[in-house]
Amino acid sequence: MGPAFFIPANMQLPITNRSVEVNPSSELRKFFGTLENLCYPAILPSCQLISRRKKATSTAAPTAPMMGSGQPEKQIQRHVIAVVQFILSVVVGFAFGFSGIELLIGQLDFGFRLLLGIIIALIVALAEIYFLAVKLNEADDLPASVTSIMKQHQE
Repeated sequence: MGPAFFIPANMQLPITNRSVEVNPSSELRKFFGTLENLCYPAILPSCQLISRRKKATSTAAPTAPMMGSGQPEKQIQRHVIAVVQFILSVVVGFAFGFSGIELLIGQLDFGFRLLLGIIIALIVALAEIYFLAVKLNEADDLPASVTSIMKQHQE
């Protein structure tokens, strides 16, 4: 005789009528409503501050924004990082042209390796000059209204 398995018969669960209060959608609505009521007072002060700024700038003549205490240092740091990135990119381009091509192709003359390094560094430098000019020329701190007023005064 082998092992005996006991398989219980399906039991009938009692069916209960759901009440309207236990409806999941109404519970979710209540939860999100209370969550919204909790978050609304935290959001409200920042919205009022923005609307006050808009009212103040719309009535007064627009002026150039005041620079914060660390703003010039941040701009200088941004420019230094862009210049260092340019120099490193050109050096890595030269290193690739000088050594990398030899690793791909095989033994090459020193003069030809030097020429390849200079050519690839020149191509990288031209591309980086474009990005460097865009980075250093962007006027991201001045809003469009101030730049348009400055252009009117220059004319």
